[in-house]
Amino acid sequence: MDEHSAAIGGAPPRRQAARSAKNGEESAPHGPPIRRYGITLPGTPGRHGPPTVLVVHLTGDLTAEGLPVYADESGAFRVQIGDDRVAQPLAGADSPAGGAVPWQCLHAEPLP
Repeated sequence: MDEHSAAIGGAPPRRQAARSAKNGEESAPHGPPIRRYGITLPGTPGRHGPPTVLVVHLTGDLTAEGLPVYADESGAFRVQIGDDRVAQPLAGADSPAGGAVPWQCLHAEPLP
């Protein structure tokens, strides 16, 4: 936290992930690559259902933009995750509940 943030009671700046030029893997500063994320899937609209957290793992594939691709255990739900921790389902990704993915962007949280 810098002196100005501390003086006004602000939060420390969020840690930014570093991207490896070698393989596109995202990593925490001075740490190993982020190999898995928890993706928050909203509940069914109008039903007030709780959200579901789906774990996705690094696949080794890269998107055309050079972002790493993550997938669930089945490999059907595939997302790209940027430095802003926003997961965007890739074209052709299937919803874990079956059918097309109805979401444009989802929250992604790094997991140990």
